[in-house]
Amino acid sequence: MDNTKVITFNVRCAGPWDLSPNSWEERLPRIQQFLNAERPVLFGVQEASHAQMVGLLDGTAYRFVGGGRDDFHRKGEYSGIFYDPLRLEVLDWGNFSLGDNPAVAGVCAWGAACPRMATWGFFRELASGQRFSCYNTHLDHISEEAQIKGLTLILSQMASHYADVPQLLMGDFNAPPDSPVWTLASTELEDARGIAMGEISGPQNATYHNWGQSATVIDYIFVSRGLTVLNYRVDDRMVDGGYLSDHYPVIVELMFGATRRPLVLA
Repeated sequence: MDNTKVITFNVRCAGPWDLSPNSWEERLPRIQQFLNAERPVLFGVQEASHAQMVGLLDGTAYRFVGGGRDDFHRKGEYSGIFYDPLRLEVLDWGNFSLGDNPAVAGVCAWGAACPRMATWGFFRELASGQRFSCYNTHLDHISEEAQIKGLTLILSQMASHYADVPQLLMGDFNAPPDSPVWTLASTELEDARGIAMGEISGPQNATYHNWGQSATVIDYIFVSRGLTVLNYRVDDRMVDGGYLSDHYPVIVELMFGATRRPLVLA
């Protein structure tokens, strides 16, 4: 069975505040080049508007599931999931808000600075028939209560929805590895970096870098049992003197099968 490469990537919302060489118009072809080089089976993005989602499709073979956080359609930032239709079939998918009523879009809950949501997809690998689910989210950057309650809601959805297959949770958590948010996620899932069997590469102190001005780990891929993490990489490449985003993509290669921890010698 071929390895399964997945990526989480905060592509940064487009706007006039980002000047050359890091405007969206300049970054888009860099990201497309990156995706065509990496060829992930699927990748989740955060902060993308509908126009950015459509732009990311141009020149690639990917499709996506998801909707904007303000109306579950085209309004507001997406936590969308792109997939390769030559390798994956979508069996089911959906969106839900991180709030008291997950079916209602566009609500700022639990002290959040803006509406927060998650997108999920239930997929089947065409070559192997293996089924799995993937959840993608962008937790709030202000309210720890919103982070904790939002993540609790996601974990509850995962536990009750297609829970009999391997599961992925990816996204921008806006919380470092020593936070209660990371600890909560780790009670149910495994941080891919911590259980990688093979190579761990790229900067390990930064997934968010603020255009090279800071270094913070806040972007993650968590996995359930039934998945083995082969390799983990934070990709800090620059293209033509510019960044892909103010975040680095996080890339893992997975194999379906019992989750194994790396050997630790005493």
